Amino acid sequence: MDSQIDKDLHRTFPNNEYLSSPNGQSSLGKLLNTLARKFSNQGYWQGMNYITATCLILSIGNESETFYFVSSLYQTFGVITLYEEKFEKVRAYCRKFHETLEKIDKDYEKHIKNIGLDDSLWIFKWFITLFTYSYEYKDVLRIWDGLLAKDLNFMVNIAVSAALGLKGKIKEMTIEQALGCLEKCQVDIEKILNDAKNISIDWNNDS
Repeated sequence: MDSQIDKDLHRTFPNNEYLSSPNGQSSLGKLLNTLARKFSNQGYWQGMNYITATCLILSIGNESETFYFVSSLYQTFGVITLYEEKFEKVRAYCRKFHETLEKIDKDYEKHIKNIGLDDSLWIFKWFITLFTYSYEYKDVLRIWDGLLAKDLNFMVNIAVSAALGLKGKIKEMTIEQALGCLEKCQVDIEKILNDAKNISIDWNNDS
């Protein structure tokens, strides 16, 4: 077993009863290793564990169904491109997120920068894990529904909408408080998804 996969098994949703069990750990480990071999150009990267674990929970522990669904996400939906070229697509999404948020609410975007909310501490994790790292399971499923109905780029719309939904809290917080809030997001997911549809993003200009 890949040493990084071995380390990440114990960090992946440790409070989930199934995933923290020997059977759950074994299934997740086998899946991550098999996926890493299948997509050998990328191998294994942190973030894949959360996506695969979410699919494993969704399939009620069915490894074959999980492998098929994750493979489809990677190939058909393009999730594997997030891990290519040293995460360049994710970095582009982060740039587009800030560009769009600044257009909508310049003061809020300035506050995020002023308190030192580095992308690697939150928004990068949202994207690299398809929101599974920071959102409740039921909300993740609704987010994925929204993404599958659109495309992978719609993650940026959702992220901007979610950030705006948390604005009232974040603007009153220190960086430590904000990180806690952004790692365990409590949001009205239906409002977030509805508002995301109305956010205009210029994909012809990647600053």
